[in-house]
Amino acid sequence: KLKEKTTGLINLYNKKKFVEVADLTKKLIKQYPHSVILWNLLGAAFKSIGNADESIRSFKKAIELNPKFADGYNNLGVALQEKGSLDESIKYFNKAIILNPNYAQAYNNAGIAYQQKGDLNLAAKNIKKAISLNPNYVEAYNNLAAIIKDQGEVNQAIQYLNKALILNPSYSEAHYNLALA
Repeated sequence: KLKEKTTGLINLYNKKKFVEVADLTKKLIKQYPHSVILWNLLGAAFKSIGNADESIRSFKKAIELNPKFADGYNNLGVALQEKGSLDESIKYFNKAIILNPNYAQAYNNAGIAYQQKGDLNLAAKNIKKAISLNPNYVEAYNNLAAIIKDQGEVNQAIQYLNKALILNPSYSEAHYNLALA
């Protein structure tokens, strides 16, 4: 029964009905307070409506309930990153990577956080690892291109952007970045 309700909430989330998802999920959590999936979904809904503090609290509850929940650490890292807590976000991305060494998205997210901190070498290293784990990771190619361009390697950045556009010809951000490069 919980699985059916969770599927319905995920469908609502995918339709961008975030306030409704948050309200319904809070009600379900009263019934299923130990559901990691519900706490994670609540965190995602709060993040999407701009409530960073509740989002962080919900993701922390999810990983408290399941300390091996790599997605929870990654999601918490993203929420903290958006709030500007880069060092803390990197700590959670790295925890997600320890739990799941093949977690391309966590490597990409760590790379973005390092880029925001100004550590372009660690940023590039993490995003290259994301690409090695998922050679079709369009966003990672775009992110790597931005870092490489900032390091002065414009021609190499253009190659990464072209790779992103081969994988997804309608990826507007890569088109924009290619025009800038």
